[in-house]
Amino acid sequence: MRQAQTAGFTLVQIKELLALDATEDRRRARDLARQRISAMDTKIEELRRARASLARLARACAEGSHGPCQILESFDEYRGLE
Repeated sequence: MRQAQTAGFTLVQIKELLALDATEDRRRARDLARQRISAMDTKIEELRRARASLARLARACAEGSHGPCQILESFDEYRGLE
């Protein structure tokens, strides 16, 4: 069960996988795994974009010596949401 949790399956999905084990429904188990892989791929891409954006901001902040750091300026758009 720990491996399933580490792979990101929810408790509901783990319960379904355990039930599938009794029925030997390999197709459904594969489908669940593929869905999880797709969700992980999406999350990885989101994290890559966020990392690239933060790296650009960090470089811009390091290059500048006057005025506010671009990292802090990027937060300005969120100040109005509070």
